[in-house]
Amino acid sequence: MHDIDRPDPSPRFANLATAASALAEAEALVARLLPLSTPADSASPDLQEHLASAWFRQVEALGALGRTAEVVALADALCAHFEPGARDVLAPVFAPVAAWPWIARAQCEKARALAATGANTGAS
Repeated sequence: MHDIDRPDPSPRFANLATAASALAEAEALVARLLPLSTPADSASPDLQEHLASAWFRQVEALGALGRTAEVVALADALCAHFEPGARDVLAPVFAPVAAWPWIARAQCEKARALAATGANTGAS
């Protein structure tokens, strides 16, 4: 058995109550930070980093709780926040370079959640 095939021996959350508590804390933090943050707010990279971190804590907690559909929605919300104009065909506005790792991680978390549900959405 390869290391990648082996389940994680030390899960991030000891039990579902811990995951639920972490989720509530992360949701509250996102709710406080999101109104203070704009997608192109390069003047406050620390704020953007805290927001992304809180979003990923939500993703981890939702994953531990088995709420994969919400992980997908949350990953999409993160990408939409940091790169809101990327889908504009005529004048796309892409995320600042500092946000690229967050967008990439969000897409990986989304793919992992979709794989857990057995969904095959193609290239979405």
